[in-house]
Amino acid sequence: MRVRATGEIDVLFEGLEGPNGLVLNRQENILYVSVTRANRVISIPLLPDYQGVGKCGIYIQLSGSPNGPDGLAMDEAGNLTVVIAGFGTAWVFTPLGEPMYRIKSCAGMSTTDAAYGDADGKTLLITEAEHGAILKVRLPVAGKRMFSQL
Repeated sequence: MRVRATGEIDVLFEGLEGPNGLVLNRQENILYVSVTRANRVISIPLLPDYQGVGKCGIYIQLSGSPNGPDGLAMDEAGNLTVVIAGFGTAWVFTPLGEPMYRIKSCAGMSTTDAAYGDADGKTLLITEAEHGAILKVRLPVAGKRMFSQL
């Protein structure tokens, strides 16, 4: 769903198997959604002027994991972080969907979400639910500033 400045609500997509995390790309014209039960991340192009969505596609089809993708985060270069619940891993993929980094949890297998932090935005924070831990790793590219950070 999308809420317009006028307060109107648009349904963008229906019928996903366990939609979970979501994040916009840098230009804010593509919405990425983790579809946990299908073990994939889809991309939904947003048409200008609230004209709906373009042709949706599978950005990444994952394998393994008892649960599937959960939280998502975007960096300033357009790289997408995908946290895999029950796999103890966060992957960072290029804009083309190529894996760049695999970040393995040192705490447990229940990694669930991610966000960028610190003054320069280059620290990726990952939640690990089983042990109630917040993990952090330094990356070379800062995270995309979110609406709440502006």
